Amino acid sequence: MRRPLPFLFITALASAFHPQITSSAAASSRPAIRAGIPVSDALESLRASGLNLIYSSDLVTADMRVKSPVSAANDPSVQALKVLEPFGLELANMGNGLVAVVRARRTATSDLITNAQSPDHQPPPAGIELQEVVIEASRYHFSTTTSNSSALLSGADLARLPAIGDDALRTVGRIPGLAQSEASATTYVRGGAADESLLLLDGYVIREPYHLAGYLSPFSAVDPGLIGEMEVFSGGFPARFGGRLSGIFDLHTPVPATAPEYDLGIGFFNASARGASPVNAVEGLDWLAMGRIGTLGQALEEFAPNSGAPESADAFMRVNWSPSSNDAWTLSGLWSDDDLSIGGTQQGAQSNLDSHSLYLWLHGKHELTPRHKFETWLGHSQIDLNRRGELLDPAIGTGSVQDLRASDFWDAKLAWTWSATDHRAVEAGIEATTATADYHYSGTVTFTPEVAHLFGRSQTSVTQIDATPIRHSLRAYITQRWQPIPRLTTEAGMRVQRESGLGLEPVYLWDPRVAMRWSLSAATGLRASWGVFHQPDDVNELRIQDGETAFFRPQEAHQLILGIEHDFPAGVKMRIESFHKRQSQPRPRFENAFDPVALVPELSPDRYRISPTAGELRGLEISFEQHAGAWGWWANYTLSQTEDEFPSYEVPRSWDQTHALGLGIEWRHGHWSLTATANAHSGWPTTSLITDSGDTHLGLPNGDRLPAYLTFNAQASRDWKLERSKLQLTLEVTNMTNRENRCCSELAVDTSSGTPSFGLRPRNWLPIIPTLSLHWIFRP
Repeated sequence: MRRPLPFLFITALASAFHPQITSSAAASSRPAIRAGIPVSDALESLRASGLNLIYSSDLVTADMRVKSPVSAANDPSVQALKVLEPFGLELANMGNGLVAVVRARRTATSDLITNAQSPDHQPPPAGIELQEVVIEASRYHFSTTTSNSSALLSGADLARLPAIGDDALRTVGRIPGLAQSEASATTYVRGGAADESLLLLDGYVIREPYHLAGYLSPFSAVDPGLIGEMEVFSGGFPARFGGRLSGIFDLHTPVPATAPEYDLGIGFFNASARGASPVNAVEGLDWLAMGRIGTLGQALEEFAPNSGAPESADAFMRVNWSPSSNDAWTLSGLWSDDDLSIGGTQQGAQSNLDSHSLYLWLHGKHELTPRHKFETWLGHSQIDLNRRGELLDPAIGTGSVQDLRASDFWDAKLAWTWSATDHRAVEAGIEATTATADYHYSGTVTFTPEVAHLFGRSQTSVTQIDATPIRHSLRAYITQRWQPIPRLTTEAGMRVQRESGLGLEPVYLWDPRVAMRWSLSAATGLRASWGVFHQPDDVNELRIQDGETAFFRPQEAHQLILGIEHDFPAGVKMRIESFHKRQSQPRPRFENAFDPVALVPELSPDRYRISPTAGELRGLEISFEQHAGAWGWWANYTLSQTEDEFPSYEVPRSWDQTHALGLGIEWRHGHWSLTATANAHSGWPTTSLITDSGDTHLGLPNGDRLPAYLTFNAQASRDWKLERSKLQLTLEVTNMTNRENRCCSELAVDTSSGTPSFGLRPRNWLPIIPTLSLHWIFRP
């Protein structure tokens, strides 16, 4: 039974002011629940018996049937939990006796509500139980169905946001403090580098989650149809996460299927097929599978034959077996494959690459008691890259590269959670990784004398590196969440790591972290978090293309986040956060001063090494959002500063954007869905060429700014309900005003006078791109 948002709001309001309305009903008779009846009917019977319950038909669908009979001797809330648990659902205490059906928190250490209507039960003022209180600052969502900030980003939310290539990881750019370029699906989180984020899929680390990782990483290898929910941490994440400095993208696949469902899709960027179904012959067994092939290469060959022909494919499989309500075993695999040939004599360079990755892991869950839970992961990953490139511009230079690398990872993890009381919980874990890699790199480049002089480079450079590093990592963490008084919830944790590997002596890393949430009222909360974060290099991150032959000491960052959130009576949610990150021991990195999208970056003369002594990252983020009925909107603004520090000066990082603004509006009614977004930010720093008295030289690195960036995007979707199936047509337009947003520059050499003269030729991001996709979803 669908409950519209106005009804949920009115029900919650009535319950808040008149709790006695539900108290007398609790004493009525409790019905037994038969197996096979609709779950919605079971919930309605519990509602009639006095359980003050709300739910949405988006979660409790019409085809869901009760798996096992539930005795009438149980409390109504316990009956509801037993009905909902097989579908990955649970109850959240909304306060004043009201409970809501929500998706189960897969990584939480929560003890499910067992006495929602007991007068002795004192929920936190935020209206939810201890483990559902979101303590950590900087945890974001786009949910339209929940009423507190602990909501998750759902796969449906992702699908409605316009993004190039229907890419789920590109949509997170609407979160304040996250910066992206149009060329890549990678994300700069609060001033951190693109490689400072961790992506997990069902709890397992996906170390290379992008297609064409050897060239810009333009698309993610995880299809939006595989994402049931996603948590995004832009800082201050708890001790169970580690290994990266800045951000966490915690993705979960959909809950096990209760009925067969299939999806076929075709669009400008890819064609896909997905299926999910229970296995009726085996109790508790179900599967999910999906495959995609890229269609962009075929389209470009037809409409833009000289722009390259990328080929990509990815696939995912999951087999889940739940032999009992206390146990579950899941075998998962993710595979991706890429091939790209781009450039030529006219472009002055060419690049060819092929890459492959494979992830296989087994995940087990066991509930020893309702308060004691264990999870285990055991997995193997392979990441291979074969890259070849040439510099073909006689006015600049000539050169070639051959880059072969392969890496293997073995990972094991054990996590334990214990809800000691309703107000105290503990989680702990231990993780181990052994990884090996093979690197074979050869490169040579010869610049013209004038170009070598301009950039202070040797005229000829030869690099030959062969390396076989081995890395060992052992990590452990423990966290206690405690509610000492009703208005205050705290979390304190410690993460310890031991890292060793090529050129890195064994080192122990200690990461203490604390967080708190203080409820000023039912509508207002304060959050604060502080922590130490370390990032060691993975075995596949040795920068041999730039001559690095050993791993550096792990980077370190100290982060402080303060925030306030408030829910206005009209349903408008406000969040204000300030952050400060101090990075010590940042590892050296390499960039191209003019052209960050060069086909073979290390052969470009503008390649240079950046070795700061520290990094200073700070900012203020303000965001608003509202979802009411068919309409929703959001707005956010970020003021930030991201600088590298050197002994005598500071320089902004190349992705620094002082001001950033994001706006969005969506409308859903019947079979229609419309979304429009606008994004603007200050121009990113760049390096200029200065000509003075006939002499040309480089300006201060990142001492200039590109023009401001502005883009408008839109998506329209229409559904057609057919017998046992549905057609969905989606039109998406990115950069719909066809604005020329400056991305960078490329070196231009004029030899017409006999003496080379240098200048910069501006380059722009993508023009207007309309795309159309069609999906057919059916249930046999």
